Amino acid sequence: MRMALAKDPLLRQLKIIQLLPKLPGRIATSTLIERLLESGYEASERTIQRDLNKLSSLFPIVVDDTSKPYRWSLDVGFACSTPSTETVTALALTLAEPVLMQQLPSSAFSLISRETNRSKKLLSALQQNELSRWQGKIRVVPDGLQYAPQYINADIWEALTTSLLKDTQVSVKYYSRKKSEERELVLSPLGIVNKSRHSYLVAVAHGYTAPTIYALRRFRQAIVLQSPAVIPDGFNLDDYIQSGALSWSQPNEVQQELVANISSDLAFSLQENIINDSQEITTIEGTSEQYRLRVKVPNNKETLWWIFSLNNEITVLSPIELKNQIVSCLESQLSRYHAIENQNIGISDDL
Repeated sequence: MRMALAKDPLLRQLKIIQLLPKLPGRIATSTLIERLLESGYEASERTIQRDLNKLSSLFPIVVDDTSKPYRWSLDVGFACSTPSTETVTALALTLAEPVLMQQLPSSAFSLISRETNRSKKLLSALQQNELSRWQGKIRVVPDGLQYAPQYINADIWEALTTSLLKDTQVSVKYYSRKKSEERELVLSPLGIVNKSRHSYLVAVAHGYTAPTIYALRRFRQAIVLQSPAVIPDGFNLDDYIQSGALSWSQPNEVQQELVANISSDLAFSLQENIINDSQEITTIEGTSEQYRLRVKVPNNKETLWWIFSLNNEITVLSPIELKNQIVSCLESQLSRYHAIENQNIGISDDL
C-alpha cells in the first residue's frame, strides 16, 4: 500500500510541476530525476519523459531541446497552486506538532493540524525516502521524574488564546490555591508562558494594575468578552519573565555566589553541562573525590530545590543564610522520620 502511494503517477506528476522553475530558469531531465528521487519518487528517464510530454498538454511547459539532456521550464506567466508535498517540510511539521499544540491559538493550530495530517500521510507513503524514516529515529524525553500530562480543557484553551490574540478581556472561574476556593474574575490576558511541564497565563485582573500569573490547569471556565483588554503601559512579556515573576523570586532578588564541595561525579557532570559562565570548579588538595564549586545563582526557591535534588553530591559552604536554611530543612525532615519510627508504624500495616 505504501509503495503503491509512493509510485502513484498523479503524485509524481504534481511533484514534477513543483520542481519546474519559471523562465528564464531551467532544469535538466537528469537533475529532475535526482530531485524526484530525493522526495521519494523513483522513476526511469523514459517514465519522466512520458510524464513531461503528458503534462505539456495541460500546462505551459517550455522545453529546450537544442542539446541533451533536455532542459525544462514553466512559462513565466504561469500561476497555479499545487499541494505542498515537500518531504522536509512534512517531517518538520510532524516533529513540531506536540510543541505547536501548546503554543499556538486553537484557531491557528486547527489550520496547522490539517497540514500535519497530510504530512503524516505523505511520510507514510514515502517509506523508502531516508528523511521520511527520520521521525522513527529521534525522540525527546523529559529529564528527571516523569509526571502525567496536565489536562487543560480545550474550550478553556480556545477562549484564553482567542482573548489573547484579539486583545479582549475574558471572564473566568479560577481555583485559587491560596484561598482554596473558586473565584470569578475578569482578566486582561497579556501572554502565555510555558515553563517545563506547566503553562501559565500572565494577566491583569479587573480592578488591579499589576500583572499576575495564573496556572492554566486551575481554570474552570473561560468566556471571551467584547471589552478591550487593559494592557499596562510599556508591558513587555520578556521583561516580565526576566523580573523573576515565574521563578518564585525573593524581593529585590540579586545573584549570590554559591560555594560548595561537590563529588567527582557531579563535578564531571557540571563540566559537561555548565550552569553559567561564572562557574568555576577546582580540586581540593588532599582528595581526589571532592571538588570546590563556585558559581553565581539566583536567590530563590528553584536554587534551593536544585541543591536538594543533588542529595549528598553537594555540601553548601556559603552563603551562610542558604547553608543555614538547608540545615534547618534537613533537621526538620529528620525529625519527621524519627517521629514515624517512634510511632512503630509498619509499612505492611497500610498495604
